[in-house]
Parts: sequence; C-alpha cells; structure tokens
Amino acid sequence: MKKLTYISLFSGAGVGCYGFKSVGFECIATCELKENRIDIQKLNEKCKYDSGYIVGDLSEFEVRKRLYDEIEKWRGNGAIDDVDVIIATPPCQGMSTANFKKKNEMRRNSLVVQAITIIEKVKPKIFVLENVSNFLQTICTDDDGNEIAIENCIHNHLSRYYHIYAKVINFKDYGVPSSRPRTIVVASRKDCINISPLNIFPSKRKEISLRKAISDLPSLSFGEIDKDDIYHMFRPYPLYMEEWISHIKEGHSAFENEERFKPYKLVDGERTLLKGAYLGNKYRRLTWDKPCACIMTRNDQLASQSTIHPNDNRVLSIRELMRVMTIPDSFKWVDGETKLQRHEDRKRFLKKNELNIRRCIGEAVPTAIMEIIAKRAKEILDFENFVKDYEPAMRRLDVANGGNFYINTYVMEKELTDARDTGSYYTPQSVVYEVLSSYKYGKSTISILEPAVGLGAFLPQLFILLQDCERIKLDVCDLNRDVLNRLKEQLQNIDIDWNRVEIRYINDDFLSSINLANHYDVVITNPPFLKVHGEQAKIYRNITGLKKTSSIEAFFLRKILNLADEILLILPKNFLMSCEYDEIRSLCENYGIVKIVDFGVAYFKKVFLEIISIHFKKAYTDMLEIVNKSEAEIIEHNQRYIFHEKIWMIYRDEWFDDYIRDLRLGVFDFFRDRQLSNKYLTNDSEIRVLRSKNILDDGTIVDIEGYDKYISKDVLMRFNISKYLNSHVIIMPNFTYNTRAAFLPPNCVPNGSIAVLLPLNDNIDVDALNLRYYSSEEFRRYYSIVKNKAKFTLNIDKNSIYYIGIKENG
Repeated sequence: MKKLTYISLFSGAGVGCYGFKSVGFECIATCELKENRIDIQKLNEKCKYDSGYIVGDLSEFEVRKRLYDEIEKWRGNGAIDDVDVIIATPPCQGMSTANFKKKNEMRRNSLVVQAITIIEKVKPKIFVLENVSNFLQTICTDDDGNEIAIENCIHNHLSRYYHIYAKVINFKDYGVPSSRPRTIVVASRKDCINISPLNIFPSKRKEISLRKAISDLPSLSFGEIDKDDIYHMFRPYPLYMEEWISHIKEGHSAFENEERFKPYKLVDGERTLLKGAYLGNKYRRLTWDKPCACIMTRNDQLASQSTIHPNDNRVLSIRELMRVMTIPDSFKWVDGETKLQRHEDRKRFLKKNELNIRRCIGEAVPTAIMEIIAKRAKEILDFENFVKDYEPAMRRLDVANGGNFYINTYVMEKELTDARDTGSYYTPQSVVYEVLSSYKYGKSTISILEPAVGLGAFLPQLFILLQDCERIKLDVCDLNRDVLNRLKEQLQNIDIDWNRVEIRYINDDFLSSINLANHYDVVITNPPFLKVHGEQAKIYRNITGLKKTSSIEAFFLRKILNLADEILLILPKNFLMSCEYDEIRSLCENYGIVKIVDFGVAYFKKVFLEIISIHFKKAYTDMLEIVNKSEAEIIEHNQRYIFHEKIWMIYRDEWFDDYIRDLRLGVFDFFRDRQLSNKYLTNDSEIRVLRSKNILDDGTIVDIEGYDKYISKDVLMRFNISKYLNSHVIIMPNFTYNTRAAFLPPNCVPNGSIAVLLPLNDNIDVDALNLRYYSSEEFRRYYSIVKNKAKFTLNIDKNSIYYIGIKENG
C-alpha cells in the first residue's frame, strides 16, 4: 500500500498536525501565513520536500497555485493517486466569543471559503475542519460575494461529493486535560464506499485532571527556570502583585479575595482596585482535580482567563501548557533549545521566544485530538485500500496482522458466511452512515436490537453516533455461533468507552427467538436477503402472519415492526414494487417513514443487487426524504404521496401524475416462460426462439448473427409457451428500461427474456394499438418511475403489468 498523505491549511506551528505525523502520514504540503510558524514545522520535519512548506495568504492565487503544483508533483512521480486527508483550521478570532473586542471580522471569517474551494478542487478522500463552537453559524462571504452561514457554504460546495458529519464537542471529553469547546467537521468522499465520517470522528476518553497532567513537574519559585527543562519556568511579573496572587484560593478569582487582597494597580503610589468586563475569570487560579481551563493565546498574563497554577503563584509554564494541550515532549520549538546551560543565556532565549511559543500553543488544536482522528482515518483508509486489492489467498495473513476491525471483519465475513446460503452480504461503511444519519436520539439510555448482526458492520459507527448517551443497551442476535464468538473478539479492537455499553449476545434464530426484550428504542439491521421454502417457510408464515411471501427479509421486517419505536434497515430495492412484498408494504404504510435512500447498483455490483435503506417510525411523519445516490439528488414528499395503487413510487412527480391520467391501467395479464433454457435450443430448427435483442423500438423483429436460436417443434410441445405458437399476441422484453413491443411473428416463440401480454377482456382490439407508443420517450420515462429507476429489478410481474396501460384517445 502507498503511504497515506495529508495537506494542512492554516496550519499554525503544526501542533495538531503532529498527531498525523506520529501515526505515519506523510505531509504533501502545509500552508501558513506566518513564516515563524512554518520555521517550527520545518524544525519538526513535517514535509518530505522543502517545496511543501508554503508561506502566504491562501486568498492569493499564487499561493494556491504553489499548493496545487505540489500536489501535481506527488501525482506525477506516482506517490499518490488521491490526497487522503485535508485538514483546515482557519483563523477563528472573528468567530470566537473570547474576542469580545472584535469589530468587522467578515474577511477573516471568509478565509474558510478558501479552504472549502481548495477541498472542492482537490477532492481528498477525507477532510477535517476544526474551529470554535459557533463556527458553523458564523457568517462569511462566499466566492460569489454573498453573505452566508459557514454551514451552508460547506453544504453548497461539498455535500454533493461528501458525507459530512459535524458536532460541537469539548476536547476535555476526548483525552485532553483542558477544556476547549470546538466544532469538528469530518467528511468522507462518497465514492469511497468503505469510509464514513463516523469511522473517523474522535471517540470519547475519560477526563484527565490537571493534577494527573502536570503534578509531576517540580514547583517553581519566583523567576526560576528548571535546570533540566528550559520550558518549565516561572514567568516573572511586578512583585507588588504577589501579595494578592498568593491569597487566591484554588478554583477562585483574586476578585473573590478579602477586600485588602483584591487586584489593584498603582496610580501615583496609590492602590486603585481593578474594574472591567469578564472580571470573574481574570486572575483565577486553576483547580487540581478538574481539567485545565481553555488555553488562550495570552496565556502569559495573570490577568487573562484562568491562567494561574493551582499551587504556585504564577501562570502555567510552557511545559505545563504543552502537557494540557497534549503536545509531546518530542515537539521542537527552536533549534538548539536544549543546549543552553548558563542562566543568563536561558533567560535571553526565553525573552526572545517565549511569547511566540505561548501564542502558538494558544492557537493550536491539541495534538491528541488530531492523533485520534489520524489513527481512525488510517484504520479506515487502510481498509478502503485493502478492499480494492483484496485477494482471498491473502486474507489469513492480513487478519493475522491484528487490530484493524474493518479488515478483520470483512475477511472473516467472507470466511465464515456464504451469501448464497445465508443471504448475508457485507455492508459497506458508507451505506451504514446513510442508514444511521437520520437517527436522532433523545434519551440518555438507549436500548437497541441488531437482529442479524453478523460481524458487526453497524457497530463502530453506532457507538460513535451515540457516544453522548449515558448508557447503551445492545442486543445482538445471530444464528451462527462462530460468528458471534468472532464478533466478541473483534469488538475489543474498537476504541470506545466500554463502561457505557452493555451487550447481550443471542445465538438464536431471530424469527423464532423468545430471548428478545419486549421493546427496543430502535432496531438497526441489514437482514438476510434469502428465500425459504417448504416447512421453514410455513413456520415463518405462522410466526409473522405473512401468507404470500417466502422472503426472509419480509419476515424480519414484520417481526421488527412489533418491537421498536424506530427501525433503520436495509432492504432489496424490489421491496418498493414487487408483489412478493405486497402484504408487508401494506402494513408499513401505517408507520411514519423518515427517509429512504436508494443506493442503486454501486454497492453490491458483483451480486447484481440493488438496495435501499428505510427509516421507519411508529409516530407518523409528514415529510419523507428520498436520497437518490446514483444521481446525487434529494427529494422531499409527503410520505403518503409515494403510496400508489400497487407499489411505492419514490420518484413520483407532477409530470407522472399528469401522464398517468391519460392511461387506462390494468388491461393486460402476462405469461413468461421460465423453463425454456439454452440447453433445449439449437442454431437451426423449425421454430425460432426470440430473445429481447431481436425486438427493435419500432416493433420490427431482426436477425442477429450468432445470437439467434431455434427449437424443434417436438421439443417445444413440452413447454407451456407452445400454446402461443402462431397466435396473434403482443410480446414485450421483460428486463429492460428500453420498453418496446411487437406482435409475435409466425413460427416463433419467446424465451424468458420476453413477456407475452394478454388482454384481460375481449373489448381490447390489439390490432388497433399503436405498439410504437411503448418505445416512446414519454412512456419510457413513465415506466422508469413505475420501476423506481431500477437497473436490475425490472422484471414484469403482477404489479408492474398493471401499469403497462393503454393510452386513452390515442
């Protein structure tokens, strides 16, 4: 595999990006306005090539051109096909609530648009944006000059290409020993079907107190520089301040001191008590047993917000700031920083460099946050690349390499299950994201059922989506004991807080199981797509009350409807229209439908299976969202609008409604031969066997050399299709969007790729019909809506034949 790569925009001193370097990503380019910040990145050997260090304003064409040229250089030498990750942390002063003196910051806010347009042009597999908590609601100026909320700007430019997940989090909940509320936006490119933003979003960690982070560092006296660490030092201040600094209690402000020890300034030798805004956080001493307060850029000042050490009478040292911002000791700030021995030399060094370092730290994304994101991105990118290059002969070796949950489960699923026998297919991670993305939970404790869990394709993303829940109670059910045991093993590789998760493993047939709870908040699953017959079908029909189906997924859905408030599941697209699902569709019309995603043919290509996902709710919903993945289209309907007479039509529209008014429906029945296979056919005999390609749009029957087949009359008489020999009937290709019709010629019969249309009553004069109508552009458009724009589920059946109507008055 090629080494994973990233680009960093508005990169500061490279503190956050250091997390990507530590995980093994290579930096193609880093862009930063200030050269002294780039110098720090060079010292830490961030980029492979010197040309990757780009100093300048990204709003300038020449600066962006240098970036694009660097990418092309990597592409040109074969190092990359795509950029894997772009990280952008644009300046936040104009958005920050801490900057209460800000004036018009529109231009600075609009720098985010440069990042968005670069992402739109480069199209990395993943992008990550980080900024202040009100980032998405902030107004910027888009590239067309219009003012727009940043959230809308991101959506307008990038949602066509990316799955985008955004959330305001506090870094103290994610392994950083300081409070820092921030917006994180993570996105994955939609054509990377094995990647989702939830695979990449950071996972929560146990809070780390300031005591745990820095208490091992020695206490310091006034002006002291630690003899072993130049960055652990006592920053001096006017001595008269020490008497009221020393009286601040842990967790309190100097303004809470008794009157004689409140903060003051000296004016002509007289004490004048300090006044002003935000006094409550100024001169505030930190607390040992909580995470540190948010680190600001002016962390050098006692008067800044919550900067004073819990015990010493000073602001935190650079080393302590690095600890609470999770910056490793290996990170370098200045060349030769460890070589100074003399106290005066060290003081001069700090005088020159201290404020710049402190501000770099205050501007930075904590290294640990980006390292978590980088680790998760690496795991899922490795998986995406693995699937592309997957060869069964390599699978045991790859699984032996250990902790990649996605690779291991993908390989084990192929090893432990046979889709032909079980109807189980691996669920791509981008499909999982679409299924989960409409689920909005509102409870602190969530009970969930996964009744066909397999090796847990839904679980990593589900745990991230629900990581703010206090408790997750999860029942997972599977018929295969080996699969469940492997799932238990592999879940240990998932990075989550297991103290919040309770899993019950149920080795049973879900449809007949009595081990389930009576009720769940939500059921989430990709059930088996399989038909059952004989005694097994009878058992399942008795359990579910469905009498006309043999499809496992229909039985699953029927049982699930009784178990949960919400249901998120994957189904064959044929669910929308096939008579096989008439009973269960009718029942589902009494439930609310939040969202239907049509995945088309892109996700299960090898098995020619089109899938949809549906989000049901017990509570009825007025509006239904339809997502057409093939055409990058989102439609909203009232949910009852899609319920037509025989089928659900998710692409129904006003044009369709106007068109169908002129059709007389339900005029034909059909017959289709399912027995006349190739083994009975020859290259020459008395009776010609027509196949779909023999019928042209105008109804002409054509010869096709090497394609045409024949059958002897004696053999033909064994089959039911023989009764239509030399009869005057309409024939129509069964499996096509290019609808067309013809009359069956003499001495010909159709094979299974052609249906025979049979008038339902005697008053239909087939000779009077204009068969070219069925190949018209309008009828084909109409019929594609009837078939929900399907590519594989096109067969004429008892439902679709109803819609092959006769045009009134024509």
